[in-house]
Amino acid sequence: MTRKLKGVFFDCWDTLITFHLKNEAWNYQTLMDHATNRDEIDWKKVAEFCDEFYHKYYVAHLDYEVKVEQILNLFCLNFGIKLDCPLSTCAHEILIHLDPKPVEGIDEFLTFLDEEKIPYACLSNTVYTTEDTKALIETLIPNHHFQFVLTSGDVAVKKPNPVFFQTGVNMAKLEIADCIYVGDKLLQDAYGSSRAGFGSSIFLDWKNGVEKQTNYMVSQKLNVDFPHVRVESYHELKEKILHDEI
Repeated sequence: MTRKLKGVFFDCWDTLITFHLKNEAWNYQTLMDHATNRDEIDWKKVAEFCDEFYHKYYVAHLDYEVKVEQILNLFCLNFGIKLDCPLSTCAHEILIHLDPKPVEGIDEFLTFLDEEKIPYACLSNTVYTTEDTKALIETLIPNHHFQFVLTSGDVAVKKPNPVFFQTGVNMAKLEIADCIYVGDKLLQDAYGSSRAGFGSSIFLDWKNGVEKQTNYMVSQKLNVDFPHVRVESYHELKEKILHDEI
């Protein structure tokens, strides 16, 4: 490795930790838990409203983010849900209904970065708070030293908006061209980070979803020939770094 990387930035979900559900009602379960008028609410309709909202929200691939508290407030106002706690409490408790695991190889890759003294941080789209996201990462991938975690819900912009990436790099006080970004989404992560100016944009395609994601970008009339590197594992990424292929 002759070229010294100045920094590595990661997406969170399905890049650092996997997204697995523990409870199918995870997005509104905390409202059920804290509703003082629980028996008066048609929770089936809440579930349908919730599913439709999140589906439309995520497929829109907006450049801007809202916080989960605002989304929960939307559900409460539409269905007359009365709570015994602040919305922030419900928002905080949502993530206990997930069952995330570390992505295979991430621990070894972070150890490699630690040994090479290459700083790293997490820049991730999520409606959940930075504090809750950071706590999950630190619990599931302990003994590593992320400089910081920045989530879109705390700064209003989200990937693939270049402003989100640039904000994170500015926080790290690095030059974006000296850094790489790693993520599992072709549009939000690889395309977004390439457009923002990263030295290398890494598409971590461990789920082998390249065809589906490419087809989506083509359907949206987006350029799929942008500079990026596709890898299927963290081991492959490490080898490419060691052999100056990135």
